[in-house]
Amino acid sequence: MNYTEKTSSISYKENGIISFIWQKSCLTLVDGSLFFHKNAESYYGYSLQIPLISVASVSRSDMKPNCLEVVYSRTQAKKQIKLNGNNGTVTTPSPTVKSVFIVTTTEQDMHDWIDLIFRKAPLLNDFSNPINFKHQVHVGFNSETGGFTGLPSDWERVIE
Repeated sequence: MNYTEKTSSISYKENGIISFIWQKSCLTLVDGSLFFHKNAESYYGYSLQIPLISVASVSRSDMKPNCLEVVYSRTQAKKQIKLNGNNGTVTTPSPTVKSVFIVTTTEQDMHDWIDLIFRKAPLLNDFSNPINFKHQVHVGFNSETGGFTGLPSDWERVIE
C-alpha cells in the first residue's frame, strides 16, 4: 500500500558535478522514502529517491531562504576488480555520503519537512517524540545584521 504523508512543490540540488543547477520538482514522502519527481506538476516518475533509513541528518541551511539540507548515504553497487589476472565486476556495498538541498515555498513548509523527516528517519530517532508539542516561536539569525529574527520581546531583553 502506498501511503503519501506529505507533498510539496520545491526546488532542489544535489552536491556534486552539477551542483549549481536547481531543479524544480515535487517532493513526496511515500512509504518511508523521499521522492523527487521529474517535474513540479506530475507525480509520475522520479529523478531521485532517498530511503529514510539512509538519512543521517536533516537541518536548516543558509544557502537560500526556506532551505534545508538532507545528508544521506548512498551505496555504489559495482566495483571493477582484477582477480587472478582476470578483469571483472563485483557487487560490493561502498557507501558514499551525499547531500541534497531543498528549498520550499514557505518557512513553515520547511519546518514541517524537517520535523517529518526527523520523526520518520530511523537513524535520527534515538529519542522519543515530544508530547503535546506546539511550534509557537521560530528564531532565525540574520547574517547581514548579525541579529536574531522572530525573538519574543522577553527573550530580546535577556540578550540585550
